[in-house]
Amino acid sequence: MVRSITWHTLSDQVFIKVMAPPEPFSPQAIELVDGIWAEAKGLLHEALFDGPILSLIQSSPSCLTVWPSSYRFALARLQLRELLGTAPVVRPLGVTGLLLCPQGLVLGRRSATLAIAAGLWEPAPAGGLDRPDPAAVVLCELQEELGLAPDRIETIIACGLVEDLDSGIADIVFKLTTKASAAEILAAKFGNGCAEYDELAVVALDDIPDFLARHSNKTLPSLPFMIKAAGLVSK
Repeated sequence: MVRSITWHTLSDQVFIKVMAPPEPFSPQAIELVDGIWAEAKGLLHEALFDGPILSLIQSSPSCLTVWPSSYRFALARLQLRELLGTAPVVRPLGVTGLLLCPQGLVLGRRSATLAIAAGLWEPAPAGGLDRPDPAAVVLCELQEELGLAPDRIETIIACGLVEDLDSGIADIVFKLTTKASAAEILAAKFGNGCAEYDELAVVALDDIPDFLARHSNKTLPSLPFMIKAAGLVSK
């Protein structure tokens, strides 16, 4: 299936402006969301947590306007493009770090037990934006998912906003650089990281196009656009 994905560049100091929801959810929409959530909980049990998220309203290179929601609405949005057509459009906003070490780009294969994009390759770290400080969130995800301390990061640059229009998920893409070697990153992940990723790969920059081609059906659809937004490939 061909996905509709957009991206544009962001200022390094992008500002997050939090607004009230544009309109209330209808009782019918709430009932539908709760039903989807209950079904997912029945399948994944404790693996699901209905934490806070921020949903994108509009964007410019220097400012992203959002409204607060929760994870259950993001999960329901994946199943229904519009919640009965009477609710605010849910566009979950996340953060993704393109982590560059001396040996290349770090990618993670999402655990098969996850509710969203299970088994797909994506940049690691990545996660939902739960507060209006995306740089802090991506560094927290770095430590939680890969077990790598934020002080190992040499530079962190916001380089683009990538949105999958089919899923509604948008990501603030950061380019992170570290002097930690691939071996150190792997040791940190499997020593101190969480179970978000079943596998890590460190891909040399010249080998990225080949990796994407070989795993074309097993990568996050927005991954090539994230790589392009960060300027890691020319095409």
